[in-house]
Amino acid sequence: HTIGAVLTGGLASRMGAPKASLTYLDTPFIDHVIATLSIVLDEVVVCGGDYSGPLPVLSDPVDGAGPLAGIMAALTHADGRPVMVAPVDMPLITVDLTRRLVDPQVESMGARIARHDDSIQPLCATYGPGLRSLIQDRLARDELAVFGFVDQIEAVEYINADPHTLTNVNTPQDYEDLTGGS
Repeated sequence: HTIGAVLTGGLASRMGAPKASLTYLDTPFIDHVIATLSIVLDEVVVCGGDYSGPLPVLSDPVDGAGPLAGIMAALTHADGRPVMVAPVDMPLITVDLTRRLVDPQVESMGARIARHDDSIQPLCATYGPGLRSLIQDRLARDELAVFGFVDQIEAVEYINADPHTLTNVNTPQDYEDLTGGS
């Protein structure tokens, strides 16, 4: 069935510090995301970044290619299974949303993507194994935009989510808003 992949490879240039090590309720972001995915999925991996925990860490197949490279690494590792990706900077992801993104299993060339209103979150999504070749072609052409990739997927289902669940921490202000300055 579907595997989980936590995307941790970003440069964190807007944050100024690695996001995986930021904490919420005294727990690193990465541990929040891993714990949530692990409740629903039997296998979870970490894509990119600096992680020293017990899970496998997958290297990006193309350096500097951003999230598409992490998704590609996860799809390659999944060996024909769908992959649910979640970014490390989304520590409030829920078990309910995870279940709705993975069940029923997505088709080979399909995707199921979280959204709130008109704001889609393509890094909180499940991608079918057949999309690996589409990503590979995009990486070869240096087309790294995730939204450009999503635009090429013919079978996309959007899953409505609470905006709180999709809180994405990209800047020091976002972090302060999440933690209340503590």
